[in-house]
Amino acid sequence: MRRTFLTINIGIALCLAQGNPLSAQCRNTVAYSLEEAVKDSLCIKKLILKIRKREQLSAAIGSLKNVELIDLQKNAFVILPDEIGRLREARQLVLTGNNLRRLPTTLGDMQSLSTLLADKNHLIELPAGLSQLKQLTTLDASWNDLSSLGDEVAGLQSLKVLHVSHNHLLFLPDEMGQLRSGWIQGSAP
Repeated sequence: MRRTFLTINIGIALCLAQGNPLSAQCRNTVAYSLEEAVKDSLCIKKLILKIRKREQLSAAIGSLKNVELIDLQKNAFVILPDEIGRLREARQLVLTGNNLRRLPTTLGDMQSLSTLLADKNHLIELPAGLSQLKQLTTLDASWNDLSSLGDEVAGLQSLKVLHVSHNHLLFLPDEMGQLRSGWIQGSAP
């Protein structure tokens, strides 16, 4: 019985010495399918589903509590499930080149999000919850169908880079002057 106890303690010590007790048990930190990611939901840091031409994204994505990068570019998504807002550790969300007309309002719950790339879609508006993204430094909403930017963009106090060119914008809202620093790329007709 003493030998078993020592083996367990040595294993725990090795896990703790590596900084993350969970990482020692993880087989993969990158997943290329949602099914694969859900199997190791606590381990997955990167979910890469680009160029899959999928039309729907399962609500199961909400179970990936530790994911930091979600790359969904060049699919055929028309909508995203509200459960995507549960990904509070996500830092980067890449939605480039889909068929999205709207983003879920739960996107504002992604507290760690610093980069949102939603270019080359069919977005007609940005979600009201966007202003809750206090860590967001980069927002690319270029090449969409936006006719206006609401107050939600002006509430992004950490925003440094905003791309909104190639939309249907006639003007930028006065609130844009409240942004502290950054670089805005936009175009008007």
